[in-house]
Amino acid sequence: VARSLFVDANNIKEGNEKLLFKLVYCYSKTKYAKSGLNFANEFIERFPNSWSAYYAKILILEKINSKNEVLDFYEYALNQNIEHQYLVPTYIHDCSILASYQRGLETIDKLLKINPFDYMWVYNRACMNFGLNQFQEALNDLEIVIEKQPEITFAFTLKEKIITCLNLNEKD
Repeated sequence: VARSLFVDANNIKEGNEKLLFKLVYCYSKTKYAKSGLNFANEFIERFPNSWSAYYAKILILEKINSKNEVLDFYEYALNQNIEHQYLVPTYIHDCSILASYQRGLETIDKLLKINPFDYMWVYNRACMNFGLNQFQEALNDLEIVIEKQPEITFAFTLKEKIITCLNLNEKD
């Protein structure tokens, strides 16, 4: 399947971004993921401003590399173009899984300098602070999110968890 997708992608000179993504995605789901790295690099070369090209490479890297290398590439992609901000949710998710909360926090702080009114990023900063046991900083962010954008309902849930943690710490 991947080989036929590659032939199709090479035969189409323009508008083949979706096809290249499918190709790299197919490789990322097989034991041949390492072979897909060349296609991922070609995808980025053809579409350097496409966040999906970088995400496709991340899928390959997640399959073949250490998680720290994956986080390094996320950060590289985010530094290439602000349009790659669509990668932030998956980057933050990977930071959480790897307990790389400080890295996630630093990236979110950079993004909030660009857009301080993106309350999802403020929520994500609260999540990273929670992971670092910086409960008061997390609560401060959650208060902002709850006040400014209460439809981010999981902010309420995290706030309850933090208050529970603080109450448990007081009993010790």
